Amino acid sequence: MKRFSAGPPMLVALLFAACAMTGCMTNSENERQQMSTVVGLAGHARYQDGRSEKWRAVKVGSLIPPGSVIQTDEGLTNAVNISIGRSKRFSASPYHIDSEDLNHVILYANSILKLDRVAAKTVSGKRISDVSLGLPKGSASCLIGLVGWSDYFSPPEHSRGPKLETIAPMPGKPYFEIRSGDIVVHAEHAEFFFFPPKGVSLLFGAAAVEFSNSGITKDVFGYEKYDCTTGEIAEMKFGSDTNSAPDYRWRYLPFDPNQDLHRFEVPHRPF
Repeated sequence: MKRFSAGPPMLVALLFAACAMTGCMTNSENERQQMSTVVGLAGHARYQDGRSEKWRAVKVGSLIPPGSVIQTDEGLTNAVNISIGRSKRFSASPYHIDSEDLNHVILYANSILKLDRVAAKTVSGKRISDVSLGLPKGSASCLIGLVGWSDYFSPPEHSRGPKLETIAPMPGKPYFEIRSGDIVVHAEHAEFFFFPPKGVSLLFGAAAVEFSNSGITKDVFGYEKYDCTTGEIAEMKFGSDTNSAPDYRWRYLPFDPNQDLHRFEVPHRPF
């Protein structure tokens, strides 16, 4: 049963207006906007495409343009898996990851995702992505720049880093950020769970958490969790640590909401 909350009308209007202005902007003649593809869906989700205020149902295979706002339905069993910038394959499960796609975002229940900027350009024959997302409500898992299954199964001692050279865009290198309020997570090669305003949990790689209002930046590495409210960084402990990524097993096991979802409850905040 669809139970979308309309949310504060002013918030939805502001998100739509902001995406309409930023979704079509590019920085170079070679750079082109990229569509994002829904590769997995559980329950219900909807989106506005940045050109009108009409809501459209999200379906597996939906092509979503930059400037869109995506909203998942209320209830634990709603989630959508989005290949940011491109996709080659679809899956019946929202938690399956195709390792041939470089950037994936799994948006959980009661959440809003803004595709502020999704672009790419070719430099010396190499595809360079440029992605900026907003997460004003809810939580999401992000898999950024992961190119093979060896990334997912690396032991902890091989899962840390390297540290990001800079949080600013660099010529010839991919750029990714996801923002919620003044918290901005930057990553180039990482898998992390973002549940603002509380924190970030990193499964693999490295990320930089920036507080745009104060200019403070914290580096977080694989198997670490960062508490944005206290500034503390601690080691993740799967199974007993409620701040570790709750979707970890869903991507590798057959998806059965009746058996799996109640064991890995996703932190979420209703509209």
